[in-house]
Amino acid sequence: MVNGGTSDQESYVVGVQHARIFAVWAAMRSADTFPFPWPSGHEPVRDQRFMDIVLAARYLIQIRTHWLTAPGSPDVDLTQRTLANLSSQRPAWLETVQTLLDQTMFAAYGWPQDLTDEQILERLLTLNLVRAAARTE
Repeated sequence: MVNGGTSDQESYVVGVQHARIFAVWAAMRSADTFPFPWPSGHEPVRDQRFMDIVLAARYLIQIRTHWLTAPGSPDVDLTQRTLANLSSQRPAWLETVQTLLDQTMFAAYGWPQDLTDEQILERLLTLNLVRAAARTE
């Protein structure tokens, strides 16, 4: 384990859960199982696409934590530094990291970057059906 005790697998899950693809699914199909890029337990941990998600997630966590705690800034009111405020402010650095994470997720699925939310949902539903059918065979 690296990064303060966070395993690659944990970082991968955090990365997936912070990506646009997951947000689309959660908003529309949250009662259904979310199909990760690879089935659980079959993640290609040596694959660059897997590691790209891990690294993007760790970077997101690192810079978000830095913003939340504002180390070295004694005059900063930490009560105003919340995840809710960060989400509503959407600073440029957060957008940049979010875009990086989203790009890594699209690459992991092998999908084009310019899918609409509806196309993402359709592809996720199809993937779920394919995997469910494979489990019953």
